[in-house]
Formats: sequence, C-alpha cells, structure tokens
Amino acid sequence: TTETMATLMIIREVLGDVNWQQQVLATTGLTADSVLFRMHEQTPFYDGTLLPVPDGVGGRFSAFSPVGLLFLAMTAGKGETPETRIRAAVEGVKQAHADFFLPCEHQDNVAYQLARWIHLAEEVDGKGSIVFYNYADNSCLGKWFVQLCTESIQERGAGPNVINAKGPTSNHSILNGIIAGPRDKVVLFIHWKELGDDLVLPRDTKMDRKLTD
Repeated sequence: TTETMATLMIIREVLGDVNWQQQVLATTGLTADSVLFRMHEQTPFYDGTLLPVPDGVGGRFSAFSPVGLLFLAMTAGKGETPETRIRAAVEGVKQAHADFFLPCEHQDNVAYQLARWIHLAEEVDGKGSIVFYNYADNSCLGKWFVQLCTESIQERGAGPNVINAKGPTSNHSILNGIIAGPRDKVVLFIHWKELGDDLVLPRDTKMDRKLTD
C-alpha cells in the first residue's frame, strides 16, 4: 500500500544507499502483485529472503502469519523467549480454531456466541455501536477489532460502528456516555485471567486518613 511504500522510502533515505537492504527485514506476499516483492526481485532484501504472507490471507487476518509473529517474537518479555512466545500464541490460535467448529450452542464456541449476540443487538435492539472495552489499559486489541469490523463488514455497507475503549483510562470519558448517554450501544468487556501482580495501596498515611474522613 501507499503508506507502507512511503515508510520504506523514508527508511531507505535514512539508511543510505550502501547495503541498506541488509538492514531491512521485509514481510510481503510472494507474488508480482506486491510492489515490495517486485523490488525484492530486483534488489534482494535480507540476504535474498522475505518472510511470506501466505496466499489467500488478507492483511486484516495476517496477525498470526509472519507479519504479526515477527513483532510478537521481537517483543518477548521477562521469563519468555521469542520461541516460547510464538509457540504459546500458535497454540492459542489452534485452540480457538478447534472451538470454532464446536456445536453452535457449546459454551466454548465463543466466536458463535459473540457473533449471535452482536447480530441480535444490531438487528433486534437497533444498537448501532459496539464498545470494545479492553480492561488491560491497552488499545492495540481494540484497534485490531475496529480493523476487522470495518474491512470485513462495514465496507460491504452494513455492520455496527466500533468504539475502542480501554480501562481504566476510558472510565473517565467513554464510560460516562455508556451509563448516562443514548442507549444505542452494546459493551463488550474483555476479561483477562491474569493482569499481573496486584498493586497494594499503602496504609496509615496522611492521605488515606483524609480520604477516610
């Protein structure tokens, strides 16, 4: 796309003309439909290799192809390696794929339950918006959901608007509209089994005594 190529052109200028390709790891489709692939054919990137996007996988669904897995590996945190992080993600995708083919009414078929809930909210109750409320103070997952909805549904002329919210930040803005505003939204809270270590507020301070009073 234009945005991707513009970014590459800027990076190329910053890196200079001498072996700049050796400092770039590129991910793209392996066909002539990709401008980046055609550039790679003329002047190879990364010792002549590219990380491929599998045929038939659109950009909005490519998060678990090398496109997303590369960044997942690069951002491995404490107590994990790039390999263990990717393996955990792939196992999660496999489990979600298996759950998708469970009977529709099965409690673990979350995809069907969610789709039915959103459909009923839109078609029966006339709700025109979904508030995607990720309660981990992170907006990335919500941005992905917005992308999926707008490109997969709304570009075909239908589907709800998606409002990307995160807790607790959005509690001071969007939550007010949910509670006191128009009743035209459905709210999807994302529950996390593990949010990290608990933060314990200190006691016996002048500040907490004032709050109690």
